Amino acid sequence: EEKMASTVTSVFLPEGKELKQFIADMDAEGYTIYAGKGEYEAMGMFQVANMGEIYPEDCREFLKVIEKVLAK
Repeated sequence: EEKMASTVTSVFLPEGKELKQFIADMDAEGYTIYAGKGEYEAMGMFQVANMGEIYPEDCREFLKVIEKVLAK
């Protein structure tokens, strides 16, 4: 229980990456992420909820999928 979080992480995509396509590609991989709010969406920010029972391996897999999607 001490490793659970109830926060949101906000991340900016690298320049040249399109947010809507990134979100769609992540969804196709089984991950739901959200666009940043307001002006941050236009800046390519996405948000990830860090909630529930999440283990280190879950985080490592998520990062691998992000790397795969960004490499497209």
